[in-house]
Amino acid sequence: MKMNKVMRYIPIPNPLHTNRLPYRLVISFFLFTFSSLLLAAPSPEISEWTYFKEHFISGDGRVIDPVQNDISHSEGQGYSMLLAVKFEDRPLFDKLSQWTANNLQVRRDALSAWGWGKRPNEEWSVIDYNNATDGDVLIAYALIQAGQKWKQKSYTQRAGAIVQSLRTHTAVKLNDRTFLLSGYNGFADAKGLVLNPSYQILSAYQAFAKIDDQQFWEKIHKDAQYLLDESSRNTASLPADWVLAEPSGNLKIDADKSTRFGYEAIRVLLYLAWAKLPPPAGAKNVLDYYQKHGRIPVWYDLTKEEISDETASAGFYAIFARAAEQLGNTDLATRLKEEAKQRLQNEKNDYYSHALYLLAGIE
Repeated sequence: MKMNKVMRYIPIPNPLHTNRLPYRLVISFFLFTFSSLLLAAPSPEISEWTYFKEHFISGDGRVIDPVQNDISHSEGQGYSMLLAVKFEDRPLFDKLSQWTANNLQVRRDALSAWGWGKRPNEEWSVIDYNNATDGDVLIAYALIQAGQKWKQKSYTQRAGAIVQSLRTHTAVKLNDRTFLLSGYNGFADAKGLVLNPSYQILSAYQAFAKIDDQQFWEKIHKDAQYLLDESSRNTASLPADWVLAEPSGNLKIDADKSTRFGYEAIRVLLYLAWAKLPPPAGAKNVLDYYQKHGRIPVWYDLTKEEISDETASAGFYAIFARAAEQLGNTDLATRLKEEAKQRLQNEKNDYYSHALYLLAGIE
């Protein structure tokens, strides 16, 4: 005779029923779950770095500027190498470094060709063999930082060769001061020296002094600070995009190239922050303008006292957020950071803005 199976009902505790499960355990469960979700979500900075890698860096380590016909510049390689060090991405750093060595460091010295892109014959190769001094400074600086972080002497040795070439081929004396030319060719004539304040990366010069001629680089550092101070002696108290150092030693805005604080000089604020130095006095005026008008202009004319109707990109906002932090206005800094993040969503192909946004986070 078959026995009927007896189905027993076993009540399942309701996690929200305090009679079944202790209240403290319920709270702990939800807190743990919420904390796990927060930890799993990448920070805005990490998310942006991921986007930057996917959209602006090729698989072999070439940094691409889509707005300028997919051209690559030495400065872009240097920026990205610094960011790879910051985000501790050594495999990518090696790709960036190797592509730079193979494709840009093709001169007789250790400096990099400035531009690489599509030539008239459809070949992709170097399109300008002149160097851009800031690109070389950035690349050498990134190699030094990588050598320190990953205890790799070969990185520092490569940096040393670049630093020596900068000292040998781009340094020029003007009366009692010494400057680095903006490039090997085309920046010195009878009118004087054409100098770019945004090429003065003071923290890099300090790093160079530790691996090369200390006295020389301390002199370059000191005179670069003088250049930055003089370039901001205008009614807006903002650094100029370009400066002409006349044979007499007098420094003035180079009106033949630009009379503005804009796409070039915005980096002066960035590099001063890296060097733990305060922003120029005019930065506060820009921040005051933002609070009054709700926008940051893309340029200020330093001779005509005109202001652009065009609003600056996210990268500018991120750099001015850093300046606001330095000036002690944390609420304004937070507001600018948030707006920078929002603006970046509408600048999908703007490599320069994305780069500045990330570089503003380097300490």
